[in-house]
Amino acid sequence: MTDHQDQGWAWEVAGNAAEVHALLEASDLAHRENGPVPQRNWTATQKLVESGCVHLLRCQGSPAAMFTITESPPFDTRGAGFEPARTPRYLQRLAVDPVLVGRLGPFPAMSAIRKLMEVASRQGADAVRSEANPDIVQVVRLLTAMGFRERARSVGPEGRPRVYLELLL
Repeated sequence: MTDHQDQGWAWEVAGNAAEVHALLEASDLAHRENGPVPQRNWTATQKLVESGCVHLLRCQGSPAAMFTITESPPFDTRGAGFEPARTPRYLQRLAVDPVLVGRLGPFPAMSAIRKLMEVASRQGADAVRSEANPDIVQVVRLLTAMGFRERARSVGPEGRPRVYLELLL
């Protein structure tokens, strides 16, 4: 996002697990009408931040959006309908500050998906895969608008509906 750095927008590899975890929880609360709020695991957040997998967008110094990209799937991929890929990456924990969503609409989330594609390409990925809650319609719409294709739907082990999306690079 170098074209917005002069306006206080900048991407970084996250270094502060507490602010990442707080952003995740705030985003989850904003979507509570779409089902139960996930119970985020602090230790998992800390490990992902320490591993350098979490990318954070700041707006004038404050956390605005984030995503996690990993080499290993954080979910069971059996039955997900993914295309064969040599070096897939997995999107997880996409979150945007709900106050910014109210002010700026989809811009921060779109920026996160563009940054995700850039990072995945730089890592040599040939696909980006995601598991999402289909009840959070705006997230599914955003991902499909950004080029992801729905591959399958299922019910997860916890009884919640899941949708599997993939972007071929």
